[in-house]
Amino acid sequence: MLKKLIIVLAILILITACQKDKEEKKTYGDVLLGALDRGKTEKTKGDLEALGGALKSYLIDNNSYPLSTDIINLSSWLSPAYIVLVPTHDAWGNKLIYTSDGRSYQLTAIGKDFKKDTADDIVYSDGNFTKLPRLQ
Repeated sequence: MLKKLIIVLAILILITACQKDKEEKKTYGDVLLGALDRGKTEKTKGDLEALGGALKSYLIDNNSYPLSTDIINLSSWLSPAYIVLVPTHDAWGNKLIYTSDGRSYQLTAIGKDFKKDTADDIVYSDGNFTKLPRLQ
């Protein structure tokens, strides 16, 4: 059901963008790629928020965040008690990055360019997005 909704939303975004982009001289391929990137960004944001919710629940029960430095290891701390399926990769297939000192945490998705610390990174720290890519 969720996949069907995402497909419908992507089509609607594409149709809307095509109407607007006729004046801007973008190709349909550019519009489609932009819509796909927006969809992947939104999926990744949702995964980071779900993971953040699990981390908050863990904090409440344990008075600190897990001190893992690896997203796969973090899965063993959180699943299945706090989240059944721990998202470990962003929508582009990159492994998520988790860091914590026990008092705070940061989750980073490196995005479509496959490089850390660039403009397309998505960073979620202590329940808030602190860095988002600029969507076209």
